[in-house]
Amino acid sequence: MTSAVREERRVVTALFADLVGSTPLGERLDPEEVRLIVGEALARIVRRVEAYGGTVKDLAGDGVLALFGAPTAHEDDTERAVRTGLAVAEEIGEYGEDVARGWGVEPLRVRVGVATGPVVVGEIGAGNRVEYGATGDAVNIAARLQGAADPGGVLVADSARRLVEPLFEWGDERELDLKGKDEPVAASPVLGAQEEGAKVRGLEGTQVRMVGRQPELDLVREAVDQVLAGAGAILFVTGEPGIGKSRLLAETHDLATGLPSERPVTWLEGRCVSYGETLPYWPFRDLLRRWLGGSADDPEIRVRISLQRSVEKVFGDRAKEVAPYLAAVLGLTPDPEAEARLATLSPEALQYRTFEVVHHLIEKMAKDGPVVVALEDLHWADATSLQLVQRLMPLSESSAVLFVVTLRPERDHPAWSVRESALWTLPHRARDLALEALSGRADLELLHALVGEDVLPENLERRVVAGAEGNPFFLEELVRSLVDAGALTRDESTPSGWRFDHEVAVEVPASVEKVLLARIDRLSPSCHRVLTAASVLGRQFGQPVLQAVLAAEGEPEGDVEPALAELQRLDLLRLERRWPQPEFRFKHVLIQETAYRTLVGAERRRLHRRAAEWLEEESSGESRSYGVLAHHWLAAEDEDKAVRYLTVAADRARQEYALDEAIAQYRELLPLMERRGERSEMAVVLFKLALALHVSLRFAEANDTYQRAFDLWAPPEPRSEAPTETLRLASSFLPNDNDPKSAIAWPNIQLCMQLFDRLV
Repeated sequence: MTSAVREERRVVTALFADLVGSTPLGERLDPEEVRLIVGEALARIVRRVEAYGGTVKDLAGDGVLALFGAPTAHEDDTERAVRTGLAVAEEIGEYGEDVARGWGVEPLRVRVGVATGPVVVGEIGAGNRVEYGATGDAVNIAARLQGAADPGGVLVADSARRLVEPLFEWGDERELDLKGKDEPVAASPVLGAQEEGAKVRGLEGTQVRMVGRQPELDLVREAVDQVLAGAGAILFVTGEPGIGKSRLLAETHDLATGLPSERPVTWLEGRCVSYGETLPYWPFRDLLRRWLGGSADDPEIRVRISLQRSVEKVFGDRAKEVAPYLAAVLGLTPDPEAEARLATLSPEALQYRTFEVVHHLIEKMAKDGPVVVALEDLHWADATSLQLVQRLMPLSESSAVLFVVTLRPERDHPAWSVRESALWTLPHRARDLALEALSGRADLELLHALVGEDVLPENLERRVVAGAEGNPFFLEELVRSLVDAGALTRDESTPSGWRFDHEVAVEVPASVEKVLLARIDRLSPSCHRVLTAASVLGRQFGQPVLQAVLAAEGEPEGDVEPALAELQRLDLLRLERRWPQPEFRFKHVLIQETAYRTLVGAERRRLHRRAAEWLEEESSGESRSYGVLAHHWLAAEDEDKAVRYLTVAADRARQEYALDEAIAQYRELLPLMERRGERSEMAVVLFKLALALHVSLRFAEANDTYQRAFDLWAPPEPRSEAPTETLRLASSFLPNDNDPKSAIAWPNIQLCMQLFDRLV
């Protein structure tokens, strides 16, 4: 049975290549020779297409139809297609000369046509003849253009040229009357690629310099200069949501990677998530995946191979010794040899060794050049990660490592203690950069940088500035809402590029949530569904899980990509990476939180359920993130599964010595069980919680918890059957006390261990 292929709309670039001169070969050569010659030519075309990431749709006679953008899209598909056409023309030209010399025939050539446009892709055919296909004008135009191209030439439709014009050299534009087209089609021959460095203009948008932050930028520049010179530093960037922490981190990245340096800078970035406070090592898992060049949706085998190669480059012969600990941080399933080695370690030793390996990894990188470790939104970090961050901070003393940490000023959060500890113990290395609301005329200056002076009416300027209240993000979002409402339009004839079009009934929101809600309410139905569904997945999400969530609720998957493109244009979402699977990120966490809050309870539960079902199906074993699954099932109000996954997540955290996470998860379990009337199960959880508290040296809490557990514990009825097992114990004298509270002598302790070990 053939697996179903989803039908969807896509914008693709179609390439049609057809051999010129193959027909005369049949008149001069044996059919087997013709088959081999033509077959080799087609194989060379196919290899070029696949090398540039295209998909061969059809091999018909002596022609090849390839698609760039389906079934997997890349942001530079049109460029890839045009480069493929040039490469094919060059290679077949050389191959044709070899054929001419070898058989004394006319040289083979190829004609190539390229066009871009919307198509519908999916299953085409019936019965036993069903295959992946594309229908749309772009495919037809590409086929017609190749017929109009010169032998050895590449003819590109205007629809494709507009997207890549700065990258290539072009011949004179032609107006062609193509079969089946009522109007002439504009096309141009591409002559070659421009020199490296040419860039294609991106999507419409506005990127301005930072305003009102010169002292902060000076401090960042000082820290970057320090690490480029070989000295370590620590920079804490604090401030309320939307105040500019992420933008300053981006400026730090540009400075660190853009300033001249004798040795290249290694940028390592990890981001925390709002539901990650009970998920051990979450920011470091993100950091390692970024270091490996992967995404959260990568298959485990790809991550494992990338990890092995990268660790070998850094550690050499010690790679096999180090890799299992990093694999554990990444949540990979350990191989049998590594699992056996790690099983011999106590939880404390395992955590200590993991911290040590991460420490050595960064330390070794810093021997080859400056390293910047950026940790964003540390106020959402799990307790184990906070301990690791604290362990790594002293690297700034001995290595060229700059730590840049962003967090909110939530003084009751453990992350704030990490900041205070570093400022206290490493005052000569650590600096605090507190971002405040823009003061003076800085907010008005920012508004003018965004849209220009004398563009908005003075009264509207005052309303915008008052609504933003000095928060740069609020101001930027408010300006964007004016664009969405039509009050501001693009006009390249004006100095600023913007023009105030007409008065609209735009309410200046009192908070960013009102700004975001106003924007969300103006979205098309499809964009609104995509944005709200994505908000269930968190700040950052992969396109596969988003497609699965929407498809599961009856939304055609083909609608996802157009909606994502529109949401990016509106600057609500950002494309985080394209390969190997597209991954997106809300421009700001407040957008995600606001969109999530617009969901009614039933819709929210349904979307969480779809996400949980997909995660259950796509992950298994050690690679599962049980905490995330528990989060979704709990929000979906499936208490059975929430309790199961939360229990596994808590048990694993305790076994990995991530005690703070285990304690939080056990405490989250208790009210669920109490509501369900599960007294015996509550007792077991309380025993585990007490054990975690005890090992954390929180003895008073542990004692209280033990008491609660014993109050709920109902011992099993004594068995009346005859004994079925024999306990053998070798000892210096006969044990005489089997009570764990009073057993002191070693034989008595041995007996208690044999009798009671692992019962709780």
